[in-house]
Amino acid sequence: MLNRHTYTSAGALLLAALVSGHSHAGGLPLHGQGIKQLGSGFAGTATRADDPSALANNPAALVKLEGRQLSAGLIHGTSKGDYRADVSRGGDAAAVEGRRSGSHSLDATLPQIFYGQRLSERSAAGLGIYIPHQLETRYEPDWTGRYHAMNTEVQAINLNPVFAFNATDRLAFGLGAIVQYVDTTFSQQYDVGYLLAEGALQGSDPALREQLIGNFDVYSNSEADNISYAFNAGLIWQPASDTRFGFSYRSKVNHVMDSDSRRQIADNYRNDLQALLDSFAVSNAEALVDFTLGPAGVGSGGFESRLTLPEAYNFGLLLELSHSWHFMMDVGYTRWSQVDDYRQHYNVGEVSAPPEGVDINLRGVGQEIDWRDTWHFSFGSIFRLSESLTLRGGFGADQSPVRGPYTRSFRTPSSNRTWIAAGASYQIAPALSLDAAYLHAWASDARLDTPETVSGHTAEGRYNNGQTQLLGLQLNYRF
Repeated sequence: MLNRHTYTSAGALLLAALVSGHSHAGGLPLHGQGIKQLGSGFAGTATRADDPSALANNPAALVKLEGRQLSAGLIHGTSKGDYRADVSRGGDAAAVEGRRSGSHSLDATLPQIFYGQRLSERSAAGLGIYIPHQLETRYEPDWTGRYHAMNTEVQAINLNPVFAFNATDRLAFGLGAIVQYVDTTFSQQYDVGYLLAEGALQGSDPALREQLIGNFDVYSNSEADNISYAFNAGLIWQPASDTRFGFSYRSKVNHVMDSDSRRQIADNYRNDLQALLDSFAVSNAEALVDFTLGPAGVGSGGFESRLTLPEAYNFGLLLELSHSWHFMMDVGYTRWSQVDDYRQHYNVGEVSAPPEGVDINLRGVGQEIDWRDTWHFSFGSIFRLSESLTLRGGFGADQSPVRGPYTRSFRTPSSNRTWIAAGASYQIAPALSLDAAYLHAWASDARLDTPETVSGHTAEGRYNNGQTQLLGLQLNYRF
């Protein structure tokens, strides 16, 4: 067995990235829902009540709306970044051949729909269906980091019913339930030949080692999905007619996923491996091959994984400087330190002790996580140009939960981020309005220095020129 190898996986990294949107290599950053919030750079998410999309940001805002309202919108996002990576094998420090630099991008459209209705003079209810986060990274099949990551796709869909009420004329509360569906896919290669050369066949003929390494890769594609539950809550306090404070909270989410990992093995893989070992007179060749390609080795199989996604807080201030001009400020705090180490437990059943084989599934796949809690800030302004046209803009910044290069992943090379945004609303008719918004985000350059993967490879890398652009449109209708 390969006792010295640290078995790592991107499962936790990619799912956690899902929550924050922290990734300039394929993540769409969303700190709030609704196109108006996008246009103000996410300033005002805790305090404003412009349309039903506010229920996802602060449930208390829903009671500030009149009558029955429906909002439906789309956010189209593109994200791109450049990378460079140098990957080596942990045992002999030899470089892994393949593409060492390149770029990748994400192009996705996120729909959302919200409905709100006053139930009485002091209460309201609503429902939101939206995609809070999207992540996707893709690398070329021949890139040098293929043993760390190839493709990563993550998407969440939230169903969010909300109830809100006015406790007094100045204080409102709101509470919502969140039903969250998460769907993930991630893939990578396993250098099975290298694992054998460094494990069961260590010390064998150097010619055997040379023919094993890099010639017996197995492509792994893991899919997982789950439905879990959380809640959001908030309050809005308005001490004066021109001043409003807001606070919102989203609880942590516990996910338990029954998942499936499929390994694609080339035609004649078993026969070629068996023949190679036999040609060097390896005594236990058949048993070694059977175990390596079996359910406890690199064979396909189901696994269970557990993951806790962190709770988040948001504080906001809104000042009405005049009838036409409003200023907003928001501060958010996310408790990423709540995310525990991640582990995949494979359903391998009763298996005998491996004959010094490649026991990937038997040992399980895991990822040690050591993240920090983070803050994000946003400032914005709204100016009513006329009765039918309103302009808005804002800027913001947030921290990455990743402490440094040693906890950064090729799947989610998270780094600190800044953004600017602009938007407008136009009143088409008394009951119909249109919102448009644009946001441009920049990610700081990030260095990566990963520990060994399942295949026993280490990597150093760097991500540069990370940028994201979001364009949103939304129609609002008052019944």
